[in-house]
Amino acid sequence: MTQVFETAETMQRQYFFLEERQFYNRAKTDRMVGKWVGERLGLGAVGAALYAERAVEAGIVSRDGRGGFDFLVTQLSNIGVRIDELRARYGIAGAGECPALNLVAVGSLSLDH
Repeated sequence: MTQVFETAETMQRQYFFLEERQFYNRAKTDRMVGKWVGERLGLGAVGAALYAERAVEAGIVSRDGRGGFDFLVTQLSNIGVRIDELRARYGIAGAGECPALNLVAVGSLSLDH
């Protein structure tokens, strides 16, 4: 019987660990892409960092964790970026492959080089 409780406790700890990890990964991605959008808005380094924090906060308060993305989507027309480019940047940032988001062209996307 003790083994059942230990197994359940281990599974619960693992679940909470994975949830926490997903939360931090999403916040990091929101921050990275939010900073990129802030720079495109001409906010400068400090302003872009503050803007990125607003994207992170939007993700935290949203029910599904997509609030950061949804917040940044509202600014796309102001910076001349299509939603598919924003999705691509989220995908790359989420994969942790390119922290600076300095990318080469991908298909029809016009990304920084």
